[in-house]
Amino acid sequence: MHFFNNLSVNTKLTTLVILILIGFLLSTTAGLYHQITIELEQQKLAILEHQKADIAEKTRLLHQLATRIYQEDSKLENVEKRFQEKLQTVIDTTLSLLNSRYSHLTQTGAAEGEIVKELQDVIKSVRYDDGGGYVFAITVDGNVIAHPDSDTQGRNLFDSIDAKGKHFVQEMVEVFKHQGQGFVHYYWNKPDTTIAQLKISYLTSFQPYQWIVGTGIYVEDSKIALQQKIADLIASYRYDIGETKNNYFFILDAQGVTVRNAGFPELKGVDSSSFQDPQGKFFVRELLKVANKSGRGFVEYQWPKPGGTQVGNKISYVQWFEPFDWIIATGIYLDEIGIEEATAQLHHQAHRHFQTLLKSGLLFFGIGIVLSLLLVRWITKPLLQAKIAAEEIGQGHFATQVPYHSKDEVGQLIGSLNQMANQLQASFAKLDFQKRELEELNRLKDVFLNELEEKQQALQETNCHLIRLNQEKNEFLGIAAHDLKNPLQAIQGSAELIEKCFDDFPKEEVIEFARMISISSQRMFELITMLLDVNAIESGNIKLSLRTVNILPILQRIVNEYQDRAKLKNISVHFVSPGKECMAWVDENTVCQVLDNLVSNAVKYCLRGKNIWVRINQIEKGVHCEIQDEGPGLSSVDQQKLFGKFTRLTPRPTGGEHSTGLGLFIVKKLVEAMRGKVWCESEVEKGAMFVVEFFVDSG
Repeated sequence: MHFFNNLSVNTKLTTLVILILIGFLLSTTAGLYHQITIELEQQKLAILEHQKADIAEKTRLLHQLATRIYQEDSKLENVEKRFQEKLQTVIDTTLSLLNSRYSHLTQTGAAEGEIVKELQDVIKSVRYDDGGGYVFAITVDGNVIAHPDSDTQGRNLFDSIDAKGKHFVQEMVEVFKHQGQGFVHYYWNKPDTTIAQLKISYLTSFQPYQWIVGTGIYVEDSKIALQQKIADLIASYRYDIGETKNNYFFILDAQGVTVRNAGFPELKGVDSSSFQDPQGKFFVRELLKVANKSGRGFVEYQWPKPGGTQVGNKISYVQWFEPFDWIIATGIYLDEIGIEEATAQLHHQAHRHFQTLLKSGLLFFGIGIVLSLLLVRWITKPLLQAKIAAEEIGQGHFATQVPYHSKDEVGQLIGSLNQMANQLQASFAKLDFQKRELEELNRLKDVFLNELEEKQQALQETNCHLIRLNQEKNEFLGIAAHDLKNPLQAIQGSAELIEKCFDDFPKEEVIEFARMISISSQRMFELITMLLDVNAIESGNIKLSLRTVNILPILQRIVNEYQDRAKLKNISVHFVSPGKECMAWVDENTVCQVLDNLVSNAVKYCLRGKNIWVRINQIEKGVHCEIQDEGPGLSSVDQQKLFGKFTRLTPRPTGGEHSTGLGLFIVKKLVEAMRGKVWCESEVEKGAMFVVEFFVDSG
């Protein structure tokens, strides 16, 4: 035993039995592994070919469905059916406007020429589909009564023919005479172009003048909606293959722009022709190349998996869709093609091979195990003792020692371990004392820094608040002084003239000076009232008495009050109401103030000789009001600061009226105080429409 105690660990581990056992097992296992690998690759290839055929068939069926939908929906009679309701709605709305305007003009005794002119303007003002859709009117003699194209307006088109030689106006007259309403197909130039395209128009009659009123849609434009329909259908289709769930389709156009990608919706509209996978392959160009060359085929590339950033090897099948010059494609990831069953079968075969291997080598393995256990037990016993001692030392038990007297490598290791334990015991005692001192210093430092940070934060917040209050005070005083200066000077100048020259001025001039004083005083009163309203709003002192109120008579009264002021600028104010109660949960005085301000602004900023529309209607949630003018309109920059305090906008009052910049700020705050909503819809040179909604009850 003394001899073995002095041997090295390497010598003790080197035994002939273990070497023979390991060599036998490794060689046998390597051969078996190679055989299993070959069979697994063959099985994978078979599964891949099967699933490639599967996705090709699914793509073919979806391509057939898309083709049938295109062929069916492209028929003119089906285009009529799809857009009949929309065109009828446009015409019905136009007739409603014409009948309402005609009734109003005849009741007010307007001249025949004025009535016709007003009705022509109504027809030409109707636009839809972002201005691309319009309404026209002709007589039974073919005279164009109303048309947005100035070259067409007033012409007689009765004998005109379209690009295909068709007397389309005569056909319109025939439909009007025999059916009263219906569809007519003909070729007509699109707005702002010289290209004649097939158009489907829906016609009906305006009885007071026996006009033919119509509107239509270009068949080419209807294809855009059809593209959307087919693209949505393809993007919505899902299927499962093997382990891959929720597989999707994607669509590219002939230039490589993504039309739809259900797995990555954010790619819609993105030019992906320059996309490369991590291997540098321009795979989108390859997809287009395969589709253009043979109409269909497979392409392999790398692409991220939906819902993550992991990139996988993917194979996609593409097929050309000729009607829109698209390629329809789908694909599968090669690491998700379902090989579990094949792998399980191969594992079963490997198990049988291993059983044979075990039977033939059981004797050698048993002898090797017995010898190995004896040798390992003899070698590892002191090592296990050293391991246990090291764990105890790691837990802080530095007095632990391992008894071992051999001079081999294990004995040297255990001796070093015992020496290290003694040194650690001394070092940790010293470190423990220093640690306690450092923790106390850190605690005191953290307390001081926290207190300092809190005081600095409080001081910074106080300074910011004081700066903001000082700026608001200076702004308030500056605007108030500026807006009060002019009316005060006017009052002072007029009073001095009356005082010095009262006996020299005729009575009419004295009255005029008194009127100027009254106007200036009224401006000061309005400014001070608005400033007080702003102060009440910002201080939270608004007191509202909310109850159910009929807003219709309030708005009607306000419109009537501004009729005379509007007539001074030759402005027509039109009031449109449902003729029934419009109830909402509001404060009556406050809602009057809000609507008065909005109608006043419309008159103030509307161009001379133009129109103002005031509309009110009961909606499901409450009351919806619109005040629309034909003024200069608002830019996007003006709309962003529209409801700000003391705001000066680019448009100016068209009659030289005074503006404080507070009205819309007060309107928004009062509407929100009644839990309502107010906003503006406007474009430059197209006027502005202010919309306000009030809820029907306190909820």
